[in-house]
Amino acid sequence: MSEAARTEPATAPAPKKVALSDARLIALLVGGLMAAGAVVQAFVPPGPLAAVLTASALSVALVGAAIALRGRLLATLGGFRLAAVVLLALAVASALGTFILQDRPAAFYRTKYGAAAGLVLGLRLDDIFHSLWFAGLIALLVAGLVTSAWLRLPVTRRNVGFFAVHLGTVLILAGAGLSALFATKGRVDLRIGAEPASLVAVTRGGAPTGEKIPLGAAVKLDRFDVERYRENFRVVLYEPEREAGWKLAGSYSTETGLEQKLAGGASFRLEKLFPDFVLAERAAETDGSGAPALGLTLDGKQSWLMPGEKARVDSADGKTAVLFGWQRPELPAAGPLHTLAVDGGEPRPIKLGEELTLADGSQVKALRFLPHFTYDIAKKEARSLSDRPMNPALEIEVAGGSKRWLFAHMPGHDHGKAGPKLSYVYSPGGLSAETILAVSGAEGNVLVRRGEEDEIVPLAEASEIAGVRFGKLYAQARLEREPATASEEMKNPAVLLQVTDQGKSGSTLLIASKQDGVRLSNGSVLTFEARGDEVKAFRSYLSILDGQARREEVVAVNAPVRVGDWMLYQVNYDPNDPKYSGLEAVRDPGVTWVFAGFGFMFLGVVYMIYVAPRLRRREA
Repeated sequence: MSEAARTEPATAPAPKKVALSDARLIALLVGGLMAAGAVVQAFVPPGPLAAVLTASALSVALVGAAIALRGRLLATLGGFRLAAVVLLALAVASALGTFILQDRPAAFYRTKYGAAAGLVLGLRLDDIFHSLWFAGLIALLVAGLVTSAWLRLPVTRRNVGFFAVHLGTVLILAGAGLSALFATKGRVDLRIGAEPASLVAVTRGGAPTGEKIPLGAAVKLDRFDVERYRENFRVVLYEPEREAGWKLAGSYSTETGLEQKLAGGASFRLEKLFPDFVLAERAAETDGSGAPALGLTLDGKQSWLMPGEKARVDSADGKTAVLFGWQRPELPAAGPLHTLAVDGGEPRPIKLGEELTLADGSQVKALRFLPHFTYDIAKKEARSLSDRPMNPALEIEVAGGSKRWLFAHMPGHDHGKAGPKLSYVYSPGGLSAETILAVSGAEGNVLVRRGEEDEIVPLAEASEIAGVRFGKLYAQARLEREPATASEEMKNPAVLLQVTDQGKSGSTLLIASKQDGVRLSNGSVLTFEARGDEVKAFRSYLSILDGQARREEVVAVNAPVRVGDWMLYQVNYDPNDPKYSGLEAVRDPGVTWVFAGFGFMFLGVVYMIYVAPRLRRREA
């Protein structure tokens, strides 16, 4: 029989089954479970119980179906692509749960979101983490973890890290489920001198339920401390509020160089802090224009002299005067700088620190002189804004020790004080100083006059004559003003901020006393002000009585204390009642599972990065 005769007739090929692609199956699983959850939750009361039961049942059903059916479902469920899509969906859902305030009354969402409130409430976006569509995503994640581990059995030295990471993730999710079902929160309100508290007032959503649970021990408040910021001045952010006008949105320290992020993408950096802000003068050398300028330091203060109004400076005690000109200035006629008269009588000269007997026999002592008087209400002290005689004032002490200020621009007025009616006259043209320095810029020397003796001394930068330290000398210069500080005391604080908003940056000077601010693009205002009442931390000193045992603990914000199965957190206090302390009590059985999960994940990652590669190299 020939080969052709033995050949059997050809048969038609069987039709191939069209299998779902990996992408379509992933879309069907993710989209289908989320859509089904959104529909079912319209008929199921919301809450943690429904969410945990739904996630548990779905994850078991998915794993069972994948192992039973195998094929494409098993490969897709245990693959990386599905895990990446589910994690992305969970990240988006978590972001929504952050931007949309959770667990508020329905009226709140109708007021805040208007027409969109129906969508928020219908999809349970007001309680995302307990919604059934979110439970469907959690079920897919758990099923994917279990299926992925099933496909890689058995456990070997190479893949034990992989299994540890997966086990840790499942434990974390299981702990979160236990917390959702069984975690209990409540309040423990304590007062110094009151009876110890042994019950927890249960709360739900921050509101009391009326239920009380034994704490397992008695807690007594022995002492309560409030720690405030040492610095009274802070950079503060205010946001507009429809009801209250403005609300405090942030408070920041005066640490220089620190970048502070603000809402809406804006930020600022504090470039410099001026504790006692002044606009200091600085001479800038010029070519072909300007006037001669001489820098010097007298009584610890730096200043610049120029021909004209700024050609003279006197020491605080009036004993030294410096005069400046490009050609040597003429010395003015001798005369008193300060004179006093009583009841319009004959003026009498007086020097700082000197006592004077007036025509009516009263004793007066000159204490100090301020050329540009101002009064700091916050500090409750008088000070001078500059060295120029804009508002000359003399502080005196009369018999009996009472002190008062006399003002040259208001002769005869001494604020209605008891005692003699005094008039004060300031004569800047007079020259009663014991030492006079007349500086000639052209000659580069100083005429020093002490009494009737004159002496010519060469002028040199950094030289010191009669307590006056000389600085730079410019033949032509102009005066500029720049921010500076007169002292390191917080007398007139100001800050220089670099503010960045909508990609644009600029420097702004904020002075606390002026209460000015920077308005940002989102309507917020950044300002610099006194925050003397701002609290840095508060803590409770407790005595915990457990049967016959007694121990002392300190609970503060972010530093809880364990009492039996409960954790006590410091949450609030009453600024008007220093004997009160409010604690939050939390009992959460899922925390142990969550921390165990983190431990397994950490060990698994370390094993996969450092141990498994060495095992592979050794076997190779």
